[in-house]
Amino acid sequence: MEAILIIAAAVFTLAIGLPIGFMILLVCVILIANDPFVNMGAMPAIFVQGLDSFILISIPLFVLVGVIMNSGGITHRLMEVAVVLVGHLRGGIAQVNIVASMIFSGMSGSTTSDVAGLGRMEIPMMVKSGYRPETAAVVTAVSATIGPIIPPSVPFILYGALTSTSVGKLFLGGVIPGLLLGICLMVVVAILARSGRIATTGMSDRRPPIRQILRAVRDSFWALLTPFILVGGIVTGYFTPTEAAGVAVVYAIFVTGFIYRSINLRQLFAMFCESAEIVGVIMLMVAAANIFGWLITQAGLSDMIMDFVTATGQGPMVTLLLVTLLLLVLGMFIEATSMIILLSPILWPLVQQTGVDPVHFGVVFTLNMMIAVITPPIGICGLIASDIAGVSMRRYAVELLPYVGAMIAFMLFILFVPEIVTFLPNVFFP
Repeated sequence: MEAILIIAAAVFTLAIGLPIGFMILLVCVILIANDPFVNMGAMPAIFVQGLDSFILISIPLFVLVGVIMNSGGITHRLMEVAVVLVGHLRGGIAQVNIVASMIFSGMSGSTTSDVAGLGRMEIPMMVKSGYRPETAAVVTAVSATIGPIIPPSVPFILYGALTSTSVGKLFLGGVIPGLLLGICLMVVVAILARSGRIATTGMSDRRPPIRQILRAVRDSFWALLTPFILVGGIVTGYFTPTEAAGVAVVYAIFVTGFIYRSINLRQLFAMFCESAEIVGVIMLMVAAANIFGWLITQAGLSDMIMDFVTATGQGPMVTLLLVTLLLLVLGMFIEATSMIILLSPILWPLVQQTGVDPVHFGVVFTLNMMIAVITPPIGICGLIASDIAGVSMRRYAVELLPYVGAMIAFMLFILFVPEIVTFLPNVFFP
C-alpha cells in the first residue's frame, strides 16, 4: 500500500508542474509524516548523507569546466577544427555540428552545456546556410547526446556514486560507444543529405590542405589536450576521477586566462556563479533522491520491480532489454538526470541479481537517458535547441524521428554486444 502511495504522490506532483527536486522532498515528507514507524528527525540526516560522497565533488567541478570553456572562447576554436575536418562533406555544416560536439564532449560531460554553448553558434550558422530551423535544432540537440557518453561524464559520475561502480571504468567504457555514436549520427546526416531531406550545404567545395588542418589543430592544441590529460591521468593512476575534475578546472582557467587570454577575474567570478546555479539544482535532487531511495526500499518497491522484470524467467540480456524498453518510455516524461538519480538505486539490485556487468549497464542506461533528453515532451536539450531555433516542438519532433530511430538501433546494438563497452575497462582494469 505504501508503494502505491509513493507512485500516486509522485505522479500528482509532476502533473501539477512541481520541480522534480521539490517533488521528491514533498513526497518524502508526506510519507514520513504518515508513517508511525519512521521518525521525521531522520530526514535531515539522510538528506545530508546523500551528499556525503567524495565522487560527487567532481560534478560541480566538471560543470565549471564546461562553463569556462564555453565562455572562454574554446568553442570557437573547436568549431574551426571541426570545419577543416569535415566541412567539405555533403551536409558539411551538419557534420561539423556533430564533430564539434564529439570534440567538446572531452571537456564537459553535460548535454546542456553543449547545446547552450555550441548551439548558439551552430544553429544560426546552419539556418543562414540554408538548413531548415527544425533541422538545425534537431542536429544540435542530437549531437549533444554524445557528450555524456565520451568522458568526462556527469551522468557516469552520478550513476557511479549511486551504485558504487568504478567511475574510471565507466569513463573508459564510454569511449568506444561515444565515438561510434558520433559516426552513426554522421551516417544518418549523410543519408538524409543524399536523399534530399536536408540541405547538402558544406563549408567548402573541396577538402582543405593539410597545412590548414594543422594550423587549426595548432590554434586549438591546448584545448584539445584536455581529454587526454583527464582520461590519461585516470587510467595511469595519477589521479582519481574526482581529482581529475579539479585538474580540469585549473587547466581550463590556465588555458583561457593565460594562454588564450580570453577571460579575466570578473568574468571568472560570473562563471563560478553560473556553475553554482546549475549544480545547486543537481545536488538538491541527489540529496532528496537519497531519502526517496531509502523510503522505496523500506516500502519494498524495488522488490516489486525486480519481481515484475524477472517474472519471465529469462536470462540477463532479456531482462536488460525489458528494463531498457521501460526506460525509453519513462524517459519521454521524466527529466534524464532525475531518472538516473531516482532509478539507479532501484535498478542496481536487479543488475546484481541478473549478473549484468555494472559498467555495461551504466553505459546503456546513460545512452538511454541521452535519448530521453532529446525526446518530447520533457527532453531538456530538445527544448533548448528548439527555443534557440525558434521552432515549435511539433516541427522539432517530426524532424527528430530518423535520428531517434538510429540512436535506439545503436543502443540495442550496444546492449547485445557488451564487449564494445567492456573492452577498454578490462584492458586497463584487469
